[in-house]
Amino acid sequence: MAAGEEVLVVGAGVVGASVAYHLTRLGHERVTVLDSRGPEALPGSTGLAPGFVGQLSATPELAVLAKDSVATYRALSAAADEPAFWQVGCLEVATTEERLAQAHQDVAHGRGLGIEARVLDAAEAVALAPALVDAERALGALHIPSDGAADPAALTRLLAAAESAGARFRWRTPVQALEADRGRLVGVRTGTTGELLRADRVVLATGIWGPVLAAGVGVRLPMVDVQHPYVFTAERPELDDTPIDAPIVRYPDHAVYTRRHGRRYGLGSYAHRPLPWEPSATRDSAEVPFQEADRARPLSGHLRRALKDVEGR
Repeated sequence: MAAGEEVLVVGAGVVGASVAYHLTRLGHERVTVLDSRGPEALPGSTGLAPGFVGQLSATPELAVLAKDSVATYRALSAAADEPAFWQVGCLEVATTEERLAQAHQDVAHGRGLGIEARVLDAAEAVALAPALVDAERALGALHIPSDGAADPAALTRLLAAAESAGARFRWRTPVQALEADRGRLVGVRTGTTGELLRADRVVLATGIWGPVLAAGVGVRLPMVDVQHPYVFTAERPELDDTPIDAPIVRYPDHAVYTRRHGRRYGLGSYAHRPLPWEPSATRDSAEVPFQEADRARPLSGHLRRALKDVEGR
């Protein structure tokens, strides 16, 4: 991509903001980001995500990206008064001997990727996150201290940094369609009037709406949108407004993960069958009710078994 090309980035979520941020840092001066919302709203996956940034991956390329993300978030936090990233670490709790053995293998794998990790015994894991580690069932845990949680404020910092470097933002400018000419994208149609904005390059950073826009020019993106439940406990009297002060805790044996969100805890689970979801151009939010009448009991059962100390909170 030549530095002088006109680039349109569709979507100002964390991906679009990151694209604009990195393009401007690489010397691109003609970067415009379009989004249907205003700068104060986060209607897509960015605003709903629990914020976990985990670096250890079976795919080395993903590990490199995650490490770069941590470095970027830390730099953004250092440049501002309010943190955008809390490097609280991650605990992967083992409740079986097989998982504990896997944790030791993961330490060696992490070392090869340049990611520090070690295996803790049960008491050490409980000491780091007493409210979230089941002391009766934990056999130990994989601890990755450089992992952490990103805040939506990180997105604001990315946007501000990109804008200060020359990126332009057009808020409340919904992209209705991609514009192609002889098999090549030449721009996008926006708003109710269908105004054509021309560009040399178009970056789709619209999350679940990407396949909808691409289909309009005959391109099938290999993406399947799936539903994922994330629930919050009631506010706890012993907690204050501190966003997070303990590691994010994952229970791989139960497909459950959890973290603190200020005065309450958040819990997510993959303990359900895949639930594909088809977005439409008219839907303006990625948040939908998780309809699982036949799956609510298994889900809550997994949560209770893995997170006994949080039950009822």
